[in-house]
Amino acid sequence: MTTLRYFVPALLLLGISCAAWTQRPGCETGHASLKATDRPLDLAITGPGFFQLLDNNRNEIIFTRFGHFVKNADGQLFISSSNIDRPLEPCITIPQDATKVIISGNGLVSVWQPGNPEPRHIGQVQLARFSDPAELIELGDNLYQQSSASGTPIVAFGGEAGMGLIRSGFLEESHCERPKPHEPLSLVANR
Repeated sequence: MTTLRYFVPALLLLGISCAAWTQRPGCETGHASLKATDRPLDLAITGPGFFQLLDNNRNEIIFTRFGHFVKNADGQLFISSSNIDRPLEPCITIPQDATKVIISGNGLVSVWQPGNPEPRHIGQVQLARFSDPAELIELGDNLYQQSSASGTPIVAFGGEAGMGLIRSGFLEESHCERPKPHEPLSLVANR
């Protein structure tokens, strides 16, 4: 595992350049362009912050800016990478009978259900940021682990405590070749 402080310059030396690297720790500027997906569970962060995921294999919270969330059979939001499902932390579960889901800029998750014309708030996505994101440890698959040098995560909702806002229906766009599902980013970069 290497920190991105050394990984990104190495990519540049190899002639690999992409706009999305500005979103990596240490360059957490929020200037990558966004691509509309029309999927309400696709989330992008405009500005500083990372989504928090529970990694059951490591028994710890890990971090990502990749916001392609899906629901499991129980309705729990998660990201799947390397054939490992990592649920959003804190856990948010979409009811099976939800007919519409909206996630606001501050992460408030609202659902509409049959027989109820009013939305029901079921949770709120929390973001994390770090005093020195350049020191996060890159795990692959757009996942990062805190280190003693990165500092402990500062956790808040979108738009609070220096966090960016969440954009539902968007993903950060990259000028790099996108990894295939369950293919680590490092494999794509080495092609």
